[in-house]
Amino acid sequence: MDLRCHICDSESFHTLVNYGSYYLQCSNCDTQNVATSFIAIGPQLTGKYDIIEVDDQINEIKKLATGKIANFITMISKEAYQGKIILLKRK
Repeated sequence: MDLRCHICDSESFHTLVNYGSYYLQCSNCDTQNVATSFIAIGPQLTGKYDIIEVDDQINEIKKLATGKIANFITMISKEAYQGKIILLKRK
């Protein structure tokens, strides 16, 4: 699937979790694009990720974990429901 930002046509996205939402934010223009429930999509994510708390400008605040998302769903959900923005960065 070819995924592009509908505003700037970029193919580069940040994968974020905030409250109960899993969404893609364009790395170029910061437009939020695709969104769904993190609880629904989290178990489907494969591969190894860095799980990072970030601010509104996607600046790293703290690295929370590294590994498979399935091993950290509860921790990610807990942090995100506190209003923190969690970046899922595929390794």
